[in-house]
Amino acid sequence: MVLEVNRKQVVVPREVVELAAERPMLWTVVARDLGESTGEQTDGPALGPLYGVCPNCLTRAPVTRAQVELRCPGCDLTFAVDWG
Repeated sequence: MVLEVNRKQVVVPREVVELAAERPMLWTVVARDLGESTGEQTDGPALGPLYGVCPNCLTRAPVTRAQVELRCPGCDLTFAVDWG
């Protein structure tokens, strides 16, 4: 399966992609390689090695493993963090 990530095409094995009919209302946790350039200023080192993506407005925010809920700095709503 080919996905577009940061305006680049990336080949991803189909078995690691989960499609859903509805957007889950949980923060999605993303682990990233800090040596990797994201191409966007807002994704800089301030987010750290783990960040969450808000299920409502897609704003990115730093997240730590201790957090079970996170308030979004973009839409100001609080959602559980998906550590699963």
